[in-house]
Amino acid sequence: ENFHSIIPTKAGQVKRQLKNKVTIGEIMSKNLLTASPHTTTQEAFRIMKDKGIHHLPVMEKNKLIGLVSMSDVRMYLLHQPTDPVRNFMKTKVYVIGSNEDFQDAVRKMVEYSVSCFPVVDDKELVGIVTERDLFKHISREWL
Repeated sequence: ENFHSIIPTKAGQVKRQLKNKVTIGEIMSKNLLTASPHTTTQEAFRIMKDKGIHHLPVMEKNKLIGLVSMSDVRMYLLHQPTDPVRNFMKTKVYVIGSNEDFQDAVRKMVEYSVSCFPVVDDKELVGIVTERDLFKHISREWL
């Protein structure tokens, strides 16, 4: 069954289905903050806390080489605040293209058990889409 098939309302009625195909490029965050592999745990925490973000792509020579999450950073912050993020970043990073469909992104997030996708077009990082972005879209469409 498709993700978008139904959403029950409080009265147990069915709201409505998504009618328009929405691409990731339409809902992704485009103003990206990134880290280098040499960014310290402390610096990454400060960036993420100050900007209210939970994921930080790690770039080297304009290439995506990893991803750190706020939970990763918090784990290392107490014991290794000056260690570079390259020591604990995730290097197996699932990416998505900006032309991919919203529903496909939701399915892939569930399938891969991830909470964000860096958005890559032609080997260039162009954005990031998070669970929050997907929920914002759902709330605008359905609620």
